[in-house]
Amino acid sequence: MGENILPQLMHPDDFNVYLKEIMPRYQSAKDEENIEHEYRMKRVDGSWRWLHAKESIFTRLVNGKPKQIFGLTSDVTENKQTYKKLETSEEKYRELFNNMSNGVCIYEAVKGGKDFIIKDINKAGEEITNMTKEYDLGKSIFEVRPSIEEFGLADVFRRVFKTGKSEIHDERLYEDKNLTGYFKNFVCKLESGEIVAIFENITRRKQAEEALIETKNRLLKAQNVAGMGFLDWNLQTNEIELSEEVVNLYGLEKGKNWVTPDLVASVVHPDDLTFVQQNLELAIKDGKKYNIDHRVVRPDGKVLWVNAQAEISRDTDGIPLKLLGTVVEITERKKAEEALRESRDSFRFLAENAKDMIYRMSLPEGHYEYVSPASSDIFGYTPEEFYNNPILIKQVIHPAWGKYFENLWSKLLAGDSSPFYEFQIIHKSGETRWLHQRNAMITNDKGEPVAIEGIVTDITASKEAEKELIQQQQQLEELVKERTRELEVKNQELEQFNNLFVGREFRIKELRDQVEDLENQIAKMKKET
Repeated sequence: MGENILPQLMHPDDFNVYLKEIMPRYQSAKDEENIEHEYRMKRVDGSWRWLHAKESIFTRLVNGKPKQIFGLTSDVTENKQTYKKLETSEEKYRELFNNMSNGVCIYEAVKGGKDFIIKDINKAGEEITNMTKEYDLGKSIFEVRPSIEEFGLADVFRRVFKTGKSEIHDERLYEDKNLTGYFKNFVCKLESGEIVAIFENITRRKQAEEALIETKNRLLKAQNVAGMGFLDWNLQTNEIELSEEVVNLYGLEKGKNWVTPDLVASVVHPDDLTFVQQNLELAIKDGKKYNIDHRVVRPDGKVLWVNAQAEISRDTDGIPLKLLGTVVEITERKKAEEALRESRDSFRFLAENAKDMIYRMSLPEGHYEYVSPASSDIFGYTPEEFYNNPILIKQVIHPAWGKYFENLWSKLLAGDSSPFYEFQIIHKSGETRWLHQRNAMITNDKGEPVAIEGIVTDITASKEAEKELIQQQQQLEELVKERTRELEVKNQELEQFNNLFVGREFRIKELRDQVEDLENQIAKMKKET
């Protein structure tokens, strides 16, 4: 084919390749060397055909360069199209194979279906099984997964290879030193005789199912302990299903089919019936949250308090279909709430009429949560002023007691609270007052201080009386000292007088002794005479 016609008929892309790659090969080709290449040639009708050329050097010039080329050219357009389809199909298959979320493994059956060699595995399969193409392709499944027999999958492979019928190997636990988990397999046989296993790791799902079962069991146990019951109300038919707990709670006949309006009317306390019906209607029609407390009357006449909660399920058009609800008896809680309310009322009456100020302060914020009205007399400030100004208590402390209070506050935040304080404040009127404060520390479950409660008493009068008493005591002590000095002087005078009296008595005794001695001498002389 002449050089002038070739550029006109050959596809431009292929002609460039011909010039850059094929022509240089002719220059270096040996006599018997075949040069093969493919290119597109334009037909008279304008269509393009793929041609395959197999050429060799036919004659050479004197200098040895190629002069003539001999070759065979065949139309391979159909082959190209078929190959293109196969290539596209292979690409799609490979893309699907590699991007499936499930694992896929292809096995070649050998030894009459007694062994299975791993031929290919997709990316998901590598991740699920900890296998790799580089290391595990070409190996026996029994080598890679030594527990495959105990797992039961080897028998499935053999049956599928023998019968050609696909099987599902349901979820089972597989364990070896490299892999542990729950797996589910779908096994089939290809026309080529290869076995394909499509599998997924369902360990998380199994764990979730087991956790769900455990949660359900705990929930049922908690329901029994708490006395919680369930009800399922079909809003289309008005039929209602009650759990055993609800039947027992309401004292109803077991096994009876109930229609909701009849049930509500039969068990709800007459004084609460309108309230219950209105809330049900608002929940069903307007979507209002249904969470109410009301009374029920059992057939034996016993009145119970219950808490009822419910959710409404609707179709895509918003039509209410079902009401799913729970019922819990709260009779004891209601009694406790009533007792607590009465206790709070009593406490509030006492607190608001007491002369002492009663308070509760949150920690560590130092905000007053409650201050009784007596604060107006004791501090000169109303409870509202304490609420609105958290640092008011620091501002009224007498300057002489500032350091004392700082130390107390530090200890308080550390959980060390003194049972009582005595300190001075500056009353709103400007006068100085003495206060006595008794404290009780409130802690949480961890033992951390969360509040302090206490009573503050104005002890100014008692402090003044105490001061006056001390002064009187001092005056009395001075008087006693003065009287003591006077007595000491009198005592000295008495002692001198006493000493004088004792000397006179001694002299008289001496004179008497002398007189008696003289009388004895005279008597003796008379006798001798």
